[in-house]
Amino acid sequence: MNMEGIIGYVYPTKQSGYIIAAYRPYLSDSSNNDATIQKDILIKNKDGILNWIAEHDLAVVDRGLLDSTGMMRTPGLDVCMPNFFK
Repeated sequence: MNMEGIIGYVYPTKQSGYIIAAYRPYLSDSSNNDATIQKDILIKNKDGILNWIAEHDLAVVDRGLLDSTGMMRTPGLDVCMPNFFK
C-alpha cells in the first residue's frame, strides 16, 4: 500500500466536544507524526492555543501523542492515556 500523500487534520477539543481550533492539513510522513504536530502547535502557540489552556486542564491522549506529553505538561496540562490505548 502506498502511504504517500496522506493528509491529516488536527482538531483540539474541550471535554464538552467544543472544537477549539482546526489546524491546516499536515502531510502524514515520518517527520509529521501526531507527536511532532502537537509539539509544533504548542511551541508556535498556534491560534493562541496556550490562552485556552488553564493549569490542570486534562489532556487525554492516545499512543500517537506519547512523545509530546512532556511538552503538554509544560503549560500545566495533566496528561493521561486510557488503559485501552496502552
